[in-house]
Amino acid sequence: MPLMTPTTHFDILEVSEHMPAGSRLVVNDFSWEEYELLMHDLEGLRNPRLSYDCGSLEVVSISPGHDGYDRMVDAFVREFCEARGMEVEAFGQATWKRKSIGKGAEADCCYYIQNAVKVFGKQQIPLESNPPPDLVVEIDLTTDSVRKLRIYAGLGVPEVWIFDGKVFHFHALLDGKYSEVSSSKRLPGLEGSWMVEAFSVVEAHGQMEAIRAFRRLIRKPKK
Repeated sequence: MPLMTPTTHFDILEVSEHMPAGSRLVVNDFSWEEYELLMHDLEGLRNPRLSYDCGSLEVVSISPGHDGYDRMVDAFVREFCEARGMEVEAFGQATWKRKSIGKGAEADCCYYIQNAVKVFGKQQIPLESNPPPDLVVEIDLTTDSVRKLRIYAGLGVPEVWIFDGKVFHFHALLDGKYSEVSSSKRLPGLEGSWMVEAFSVVEAHGQMEAIRAFRRLIRKPKK
């Protein structure tokens, strides 16, 4: 549902209030200045999510089941890092952007792992003077997050996971482009199937039992 230009952040705010869950809106010829004003107006809100790619703004209204998945992914990543003795700094639904290349995106989950020590104690992490997060996770139940890979590639994010509700797809950055790989490079040894199996526990037994199930999976001796 593209909007005709000229379009301001006020127009997008008004339209976003009436977007159905799971829908997306693409606005072309949207200025960086209006994008930053829109981010400011939506600060602190989990819905909608914005991404920006060289003048093209995408607004996505996330579905109700979306938040439950990203909270569980966050718990699983922390559990895995604790079990493996790895540092991790989590930044939730942070916005990552660089004006110089005209790209920005809000992740569902994002983590500094290999570069965790470089961001200890920081509340704001401008990418002009800091490395990008080592890992970004996109929960993709109703939209096509593959479109955002070009943005994350421009920002230099080494790895992106996309979860479609059934399978985790791991994408590693190589020579400026993402290739799907069989396992995570940022969290070596983590199996996507473990997270999916633990997700299946939530409905019947709740989140804490799902975390305990995941904990048992990652600590289970290999045969």
